[in-house]
Amino acid sequence: QDRTSLVAPLSRGSLKLAAPIVASAQMREVLRFAERAASSDAKVLITGETGVGKDVVASHIHCSSNRNAAGYVAVNCAGVTESLLESELFGHVKGSFTGAFRDKVGKLLLANGGTLFLDEVGEMSLRMQGLLLRFLENGEIQSVGSDAVRQVDVRVVAATNKDLRELVRSGQFREDLLYRLQVIHIHVPPLRERRDDILDGGDGADRHEREHYEAGNIQQHLARQPARQVSGLDGGVNSHV
Repeated sequence: QDRTSLVAPLSRGSLKLAAPIVASAQMREVLRFAERAASSDAKVLITGETGVGKDVVASHIHCSSNRNAAGYVAVNCAGVTESLLESELFGHVKGSFTGAFRDKVGKLLLANGGTLFLDEVGEMSLRMQGLLLRFLENGEIQSVGSDAVRQVDVRVVAATNKDLRELVRSGQFREDLLYRLQVIHIHVPPLRERRDDILDGGDGADRHEREHYEAGNIQQHLARQPARQVSGLDGGVNSHV
């Protein structure tokens, strides 16, 4: 399964049609923080357990921002080799490595003017963390095998289900990169703490939905009910619900 995806540009109109609907006071507060984060170009780090909808928060930030007319590009960093991830992010030129049969445009260039969502950023190797840090510092990209350097304008939103500070302490994650990514921190509470956001069960179909939702399988739930979305929290200085 392809671990990267390019999502068509989203507009404020489409955001209005698929506005997040939540029942819990927690999540309403979370959405307010997410929308406040969208008003700036500051980098956002979204944390939370697997399956709680961190990607939904990221796309909601993009749709609520002034970048929503441009692309929203998502890359899952988990389970991708270092060389493949570098090529996915920065692109490559034909012949730059075995299997590079044609030029490839990187996701950072595809997201120019819009938003790049880096899911599972805690899975990045230290070398890739260094390359990402350099990009965050100067906004420049260089395709693998190319001497050309290009400037792009991309807002980066990252997500992880890991404790990055613990990874910093164990030497597995760069502290300077964490500092760059976590300008705004949004934490998505687990579903077990948001009972009001779990659908009430009636018939068999509703019960089936609830079982998936309670298990944290929010992706399947949202695919079936696109107008019902759940987001996460935390504005600029770590304010948690």
